[in-house]
Amino acid sequence: MEELDTEKLSPLLQLKYRALNDAFAELAWEEAKIVILAGDQKGFADKWQQQGWKVILPDDIEARGTQWLVDTLTSADNKTSEGDK
Repeated sequence: MEELDTEKLSPLLQLKYRALNDAFAELAWEEAKIVILAGDQKGFADKWQQQGWKVILPDDIEARGTQWLVDTLTSADNKTSEGDK
């Protein structure tokens, strides 16, 4: 998988984010409610989705490419910003 420049993705990026008692996300954008789950944490995808989070897995990024991820995060970030107006 290509390396991502996290500074370009969003200043709201959080590493090792925990919103559920028994699970954490490798990366999270809390305002946009998007998480990236990897390793054992992929098994908790349903729990995150039930809490209203969009779950992205490494396989999604591998299949769709890093530009898809950037576009997804940028789109979500823009929607969050528009909601603040």
